[in-house]
Amino acid sequence: MELAAVAMGAMSRINQTRGAQSYIDEPLPGMIPGARSDQWTSSYSSRDTAVKDGVSPTVEKNGGLVLQNVLTAYHPDSVPLSSNGYRSQRNISIIQNMLYNLHATFENEKWQGVSIVEDVSAVANTTDRAKARSTGSVIDDLVALADGFADHAWIYSATYTKEQLAADGAVTIRTGANGFDATMKVLLSGEAGIFNNTIEFDTSLSVVL
Repeated sequence: MELAAVAMGAMSRINQTRGAQSYIDEPLPGMIPGARSDQWTSSYSSRDTAVKDGVSPTVEKNGGLVLQNVLTAYHPDSVPLSSNGYRSQRNISIIQNMLYNLHATFENEKWQGVSIVEDVSAVANTTDRAKARSTGSVIDDLVALADGFADHAWIYSATYTKEQLAADGAVTIRTGANGFDATMKVLLSGEAGIFNNTIEFDTSLSVVL
């Protein structure tokens, strides 16, 4: 429990500073690795198997204990195992940040007491136009959010999200004309932790001479 508490503290600090940062190699202050004979494994393949089975391993490095792949046990049956969106706690943190910003956007004064119209520019009265909103108004704010998400490296590309928002049906008026239904699709940014590098060489100088 103490290890989990220290890990959660480190993760919370990272999320507040840079939500897209990986937890890999994050030191756990005050945590002393056990004797090597008591450690579970030093094999990468064994740790990788554990990760794929939902276990979050730690690693001894330079005499200290560091985090490795930090996972969440929550994974809906509807989401394929190949999706890292629900497996990586780092991605869960990013999703929480995006949901907070989405909620804050549509809970602010701009969206309070609005009227739904087909075309805001067609509202002639200045006072009424200030509170008139269309599906395009929703899309505009979602596009701005996408740019903000990209600015923080929470998503791989704002372009993908904008293309999806431009498609028919991304934002619709609710039945009864009492609001909007919107679907904002994003591609989460990747969490780099593995680098497979290859150097190709030829022993004969004749290749370049």
